[in-house]
Amino acid sequence: METNIIQHHRQFDFDSFFKNIKSQYIGLDYHDYTNFLHTDGEKHSFIGQAECEERVKNAIENAIASDEADEIIEHASSVMISVIRSSMAERPLRVEDMQYLSEFIRGNSANCDVTWGLSEDSSLGNAVKVIILANLNGGFSTGQRKLTQ
Repeated sequence: METNIIQHHRQFDFDSFFKNIKSQYIGLDYHDYTNFLHTDGEKHSFIGQAECEERVKNAIENAIASDEADEIIEHASSVMISVIRSSMAERPLRVEDMQYLSEFIRGNSANCDVTWGLSEDSSLGNAVKVIILANLNGGFSTGQRKLTQ
């Protein structure tokens, strides 16, 4: 499947990633991903990773570290967030870890649809990775060239 997502990070194969997610926990799957891609609008992606004490908070902050990311997400009509962790990590994710995700979601516009899920990647060790896909559908556009994956 050809996807047009403006990637604000190293090239990432979203199609393969979402095809390989096994529905578990609070899951996003390939169907969620393709539904997101088929909506009208300019798609953007942000990826962050962290291994410190507040892994989820810092991974989100790393993903949206630029002013451009803040503005894109602020104007997004829909956002899809995947929190990826390893079940082999020294300590599992706790409710406290996920509170920042909840705060981040609440901080989005009331008109923004947010879908999120929790995924597994044993290669992450103690790190947490966050993938944020944002859809700009309407008056705001960055005017950037879309990357074809």
